[in-house]
Amino acid sequence: MIKGTTPYKFCQKRGCHTNMLSEEGVTFHAERIPKGTPIFPELSENATYDNDVVKLYGDRSIDTPLVYSSNHDGSIQLYSFPSSWTSTNVDATDKDAVEKYAEDVVKTTRTVTIPEGNPTSVKEMIELLN
Repeated sequence: MIKGTTPYKFCQKRGCHTNMLSEEGVTFHAERIPKGTPIFPELSENATYDNDVVKLYGDRSIDTPLVYSSNHDGSIQLYSFPSSWTSTNVDATDKDAVEKYAEDVVKTTRTVTIPEGNPTSVKEMIELLN
């Protein structure tokens, strides 16, 4: 994390997904996922990411993951992910339903414009991902 700030304060200033980080000290993780990786590898191998993505997530099961791919133009493609399967009304044991849901995750991405940030803070965040 950027020196002198907590994940909560960092994201508060930048409009991050507020369900993911809280003042209680949730650990913040960032994972790079290559294009072609299954969206739900434990449940389905067919629906895959169509771009390299970054997944941001916390340690708690209620922390909704934030998954996005860069458009390299100041915007990202944001994937809609549930915090848990119980919030989806999808039976995780029904392979066809899981396949459809995973395909919908890819089809329903939305473009989000990211405001310019402090170059020093951005550099520190990029270094953390490398």
